[in-house]
Amino acid sequence: MKFAVVSKNPTQEITRVLAMFDLDIDNKKPDFVITYGGDGTVLFAERRYPGIPKITIRGSEGGFKCNYAEHELEDVLFKIEDGTYKIKEEIKLETTFQGRKYLSLNEVQIHNSSPIKAIRFSIYMDDLPLFENVIGDGAVIATPFGSSAYFSSIGGEKFDKGIGIGLNNPYNVKSKPIIIDDGFEPEIHITILRDDGLLLFDNDDNIIKIKGGDNIKIEISKVTAKFVVG
Repeated sequence: MKFAVVSKNPTQEITRVLAMFDLDIDNKKPDFVITYGGDGTVLFAERRYPGIPKITIRGSEGGFKCNYAEHELEDVLFKIEDGTYKIKEEIKLETTFQGRKYLSLNEVQIHNSSPIKAIRFSIYMDDLPLFENVIGDGAVIATPFGSSAYFSSIGGEKFDKGIGIGLNNPYNVKSKPIIIDDGFEPEIHITILRDDGLLLFDNDDNIIKIKGGDNIKIEISKVTAKFVVG
């Protein structure tokens, strides 16, 4: 089996365990990816190695989505050696914009491009209007994995199934974030009505400019993120 390691500063303990198992390190086509850091490291690793099982080691106080402390890595690797590990899958969102597709594990955001100017937009589920002619700072469409991140900062509650949709500082609409039940696999359509904005995915620095008249489609991806657990 081949492993990749994603970390800015692996500790002596991480280095010791990797050497003890004499892992075959392959940063191009690994079978497993070991991450050491915080939640941002996990998101970065998933962008770089989508769908490949991650062993997430907590290396900072911000590692809420990391499954293991560094001293547990040795036990995890033993389980992988003898095949007794388990995999947990997390849904991802697929966004289509101007013919291109983008994947995200945490959330998709639309955001006003200027802090002194609102963006106007409408959100539809399939053909049904959810929020029309919203004036505000934007919106967050979140997965269960990302429900405790930016989604929670705009008033959303953590959820385990479905898709969360919340408005970011709306001026003219009073609504709490909603959860679309996981029994549906809806297409979420966002129409930008007026003013410039930004389209963002997780903590990716690939930020896309959007403007009035643009249409964005968001749906559940057929690709999942996989994590080694138990």
